[in-house]
Amino acid sequence: MKKFFLALTILLALTCTAQAAENINLVQVSDFTPKEFIDRMGTGIVYQNLRQRGTVVAFTQLKSRQQFYDAENFPGMNVWGTVFGADGDPLPDGEIRFFVDQNERVFVVQFLGMGNQEISGMVLLMVMEALGLNEREVDTLINKISPTAEVFCKNTQRRIIRQVSDREGKVITFFGATN
Repeated sequence: MKKFFLALTILLALTCTAQAAENINLVQVSDFTPKEFIDRMGTGIVYQNLRQRGTVVAFTQLKSRQQFYDAENFPGMNVWGTVFGADGDPLPDGEIRFFVDQNERVFVVQFLGMGNQEISGMVLLMVMEALGLNEREVDTLINKISPTAEVFCKNTQRRIIRQVSDREGKVITFFGATN
């Protein structure tokens, strides 16, 4: 019975999310290219604070990730990705995928956390900082316990939508919207 109730709850949440998405005018989530986005992450406050504490987060060179091309949801968009982790660790702590439009600007950011939860959590904060979100806006997206959350980003003048795709909260996608 417990499993049935959980499955029903997830189904209803996904249905509501899909209906809400139909009424949203999606736009690029960032004005940066994937490389510019990663560079911005590396110059942000979160990265600098980690570095001062002696933790350096390394990102692999951006690579085309055509195996993640999504013709149904993101037709015509290329996918680029970078793996990240604590510098010197043999295993990655996660990956960031960038779905880019024809102008090579980041339309959607997908964050995949794995490995060290502290490193993954800090990189997630770096992603949100690079999106232009301030501390209050980040808190809104992090503290809302639901598959989706949204906040208006004052710095970029667009709505940022956060969608969690898995039960553990390790696959998080960020979209931009005008309404």
